[in-house]
Amino acid sequence: MRNYKTVFLSLLIITSSSCAFTKQQMSIQAAPVEASRCAVSGRGKALVLNVSDEREDSSFIGKRIDGGAAIKDTGTTMPTFKQALQQSFQNCGFKVTEAPPQKAIGLKVALRSLSYTVMDGIWTGTVRMQAAAQVSLLPKEDWSKMIREERELKKAVVPSAKENERWMNELISNLVAKIVGDKELSAKLIP
Repeated sequence: MRNYKTVFLSLLIITSSSCAFTKQQMSIQAAPVEASRCAVSGRGKALVLNVSDEREDSSFIGKRIDGGAAIKDTGTTMPTFKQALQQSFQNCGFKVTEAPPQKAIGLKVALRSLSYTVMDGIWTGTVRMQAAAQVSLLPKEDWSKMIREERELKKAVVPSAKENERWMNELISNLVAKIVGDKELSAKLIP
């Protein structure tokens, strides 16, 4: 009986020391795509880029563990996501503009989901991170595609705030790379 109490107390200390019940503010920084990873060259073609946040709650990302503390966005996600997309399309040879010049292609990118979920297991927990964006051609939105990026990790202890932030930064950067590198989208941008 004494061994069970020791194991229970040890697990309680490990869970608590991993900050599972401490709120986390996450500063998400999306990285732009280098020209070598572009699916197509824009050849100086004008591209009107409209980036929006269509998540239900733009400040909530997830929880450290089921029933644990919330992970919140510090407000950096959308500015860096938009900046990374603009820089990526510029790196791919497009002339990204805000106002629609004549004969410009319009592209709407709506961030629909950015989430962090922990699923309990017997010996380990599974950390699942997911990001999704709806990409549409403007002005009629006659072509649209949902582009997703997911990552799943097995962890024995609750990940630290730094690990969580690093993983989410990689996730959103990979989403930017998938959007810019999407062959179907590229065929629509440069027919």
